[in-house]
Amino acid sequence: MNVELSELFSMVKILAEDADHARAVMDQEHTDYSRRVYVRAVFAWIEGVCFLMRQYVLRERLREPISADAIPELAALMEDTYTVNDAGQVKISDLRTPTPNNLIFSILALSHARGFPLQIDKSGKNWQDYRRALKIRDRITHPKTAEALKITDEELQVIRETHGWFCINLKFALNAA
Repeated sequence: MNVELSELFSMVKILAEDADHARAVMDQEHTDYSRRVYVRAVFAWIEGVCFLMRQYVLRERLREPISADAIPELAALMEDTYTVNDAGQVKISDLRTPTPNNLIFSILALSHARGFPLQIDKSGKNWQDYRRALKIRDRITHPKTAEALKITDEELQVIRETHGWFCINLKFALNAA
């Protein structure tokens, strides 16, 4: 995908504004609907930022000579996977990476590219909250019952904490070097 970084920055800015606006509306209205909108907006922003990070790192990596050991990372940054068909031709497919893995890859790739490799503590409360928040997002995005669309106060706090945790990691990754 060859999208200009300025366009991606514009997209991320819009998504951040959406998340901020959704939070403000939710804090005023206190409805299940506004909670769902906030959760969706937060995750759209997180995933948009992750995509921007990967595109930035890809552009930086392509400025350097490409070594054989860089090819797997480049393929992951391009979100591609490769197979050889029965005619001997290389076929490109979309890489399907689980969302948590993509988040870690995005943050680590950016921080490494900026010269300050970070570590994500997957045993800590923040990571567990992120995983829980992702399950909440998945539940309201693919509901099986009306009850699945409700977000409790406790779940809402997990979403808020995940939003804050991602902001902190993004700040560290951006301020590296």
